[in-house]
Amino acid sequence: MSVLRAIPQPGTVPQPGTFGTSSTLMGGGYGTQPQGPPGPRAFKLTFRAEDLEAKDGTRIKMFGATSDPFVIVKNSSGRICGKSSVIMRNLNPSWPPFELDVLQCGGMDSPVTFEVMDWDSDGVNESIGIVRVTLREMTTNLNTPRQVINYAKRGRAFYTHSGRLILTGAEPINVALADSKAFTFVFEAQGLSIKDISGSSDPFFEIHKAGTIGTGAKVLLYRSKHVMRNLNPRWDPLEFDPRQCGGVDGQLIISVIDWDSSGAHDMIGSTTVALRELLIPGSRFPLIDSSISRPGYRNSGILCITEAKPSTTVPVDISLAVEFIVQAGGAKLASRDVFSKSDPFLVVYKGNTSSKLYASEEYMNNPNPTFREFRLNMGQVGTIDTPLTWQFWDWDGNGRHDLIGECIVSLRELSFWRNEPQWRIRDPTRAHLPGYHNSGFLVISKFEPVYPGGLSSPPSFGSYPPTYTGYPPPGPGGYPPGPPGPGGYPPPPGPGGYPPGPPGPPGTGGYPPPPGPGGYLSNSGTFRPPGNGAPPPGYPPYNTPAFPGYPPPPGAYPPYPPYPGQPGQPPPNQPGQPPPPPQGVYPPPGYPPYGGYPPPGAYPPPPQPQGYPPYGGYPPPPPQGPYTGYPPPPQQQHPPLSSSTTGGPTW
Repeated sequence: MSVLRAIPQPGTVPQPGTFGTSSTLMGGGYGTQPQGPPGPRAFKLTFRAEDLEAKDGTRIKMFGATSDPFVIVKNSSGRICGKSSVIMRNLNPSWPPFELDVLQCGGMDSPVTFEVMDWDSDGVNESIGIVRVTLREMTTNLNTPRQVINYAKRGRAFYTHSGRLILTGAEPINVALADSKAFTFVFEAQGLSIKDISGSSDPFFEIHKAGTIGTGAKVLLYRSKHVMRNLNPRWDPLEFDPRQCGGVDGQLIISVIDWDSSGAHDMIGSTTVALRELLIPGSRFPLIDSSISRPGYRNSGILCITEAKPSTTVPVDISLAVEFIVQAGGAKLASRDVFSKSDPFLVVYKGNTSSKLYASEEYMNNPNPTFREFRLNMGQVGTIDTPLTWQFWDWDGNGRHDLIGECIVSLRELSFWRNEPQWRIRDPTRAHLPGYHNSGFLVISKFEPVYPGGLSSPPSFGSYPPTYTGYPPPGPGGYPPGPPGPGGYPPPPGPGGYPPGPPGPPGTGGYPPPPGPGGYLSNSGTFRPPGNGAPPPGYPPYNTPAFPGYPPPPGAYPPYPPYPGQPGQPPPNQPGQPPPPPQGVYPPPGYPPYGGYPPPGAYPPPPQPQGYPPYGGYPPPPPQGPYTGYPPPPQQQHPPLSSSTTGGPTW
């Protein structure tokens, strides 16, 4: 079969950014390539391989040597675009379909490397060989064997290739898995190291962002529950938001740890992967304990991805919270008094001990206190990843308080309190003593974020403060109570909520002009014309002398209703009714006083723009009372602490 290859013209240099048409077996070379249609968002690819090179054991096939192959796809920058699962001990594998991100590849005509790897349990995977070809050529020539070339061996005597890679299916898909807003993962581990004298381990895992903040501390993104006495655990599903690590190509550190009741948890092993690599069910990652350097060490277990799929719900982003409601306590606090138990209180600092955020009440003779709820304001804390120092002190009447112990925990770490509700505290002056583990535990029994407007869940709008067209949204306590009398606040006339202010400059307040001839909308959703003998339900009665409810409608009253026989003219005065006031006096001349509108002075003028929120025409929040729509100001429970000459805080 003849093969056509693009030949550069004299004086031109082939550009490395494109590939020419490749041969059937060699997989192509550099050259020029016409650009075709852009292609789909992604492909679901199905590969198989034949006669792969053996990498394990003696590496001699006749003696049973084999490989544990998988396929990894990289773009021209070396970034992973897709990856298959691992097929154990097979030189002629058929892999389950996996997704390839066309956008990540750079398009259908960008250079792509398909590399066949041999998985190793020590994490040092070996390359079997590669196929270089454009994505367009690969997906339009199915069932074509392509030689897998190990370029380190190319040129050796008798070397031809390291196997053949065949694409058997390429299903275009319009929505890539990588575009999902969140993912559901199920992790399990196999063959974990024994860490307890009972001959087992109590494993849990943590996910950290592979980066640093502040002084270099890792950013915790998730912590699981621990599984008691299990070397092959399967943990509960977790919902993961890719924005936490910068997208699907963000690097993650996954650590498996042995839980200990003393708080001195032991590292089992960890692995560093891109989030995109976790999207392939069946992926296997060796867990390596970097502190072990003995000869023959391979790993401390294998982390497996048993489920990876788009999530139907997006995890709540607690970084949008403006404050947190916390209830903390202590457990098994060490005694600092000679003849009794400690009298503990809790102090929370931002970072080190330079900026105090909170000081609790003291509990006399109690090693297991539960303190009252308190609030941590994000304006003072900084971010949810800011390290916070939690110190327990033993109160003394002479002001010479003694440090019991401390720990450093961020708000993000506290958000996983349902999986692990306690953190050990340690006394720095005793940490060097043999056999010392802790001086007790910090215990969290409540942790609730509070979002703008006092909401318990993030607002749906994109920024704060939002732009409202009517009343602000109610807080947990609802709207403030309406004025006494029938009706209260009118219901919203439709899905848009309360009516906006009238057209004109912002902050004018008041109610809008009537939506049509006949008057204002009633509580029942029907229009009641003025002059029908009764006010609309829910509005103040006519004869109330001073009703503090609604502001007057801006401008003039609605046009006169038509009167039989005199179109466009007001009806004559009714017998027994007082004459209308002179021209220019409220209400308008000739307007019957029995139409349901209140007498002059019944409504107060609209309030001026002020208070919270800053939208004109609405009253500021009440300074106190049962209305809880806005957060109350922080309460100072104790006089501020200061450092005494003995090193402890004093009131």
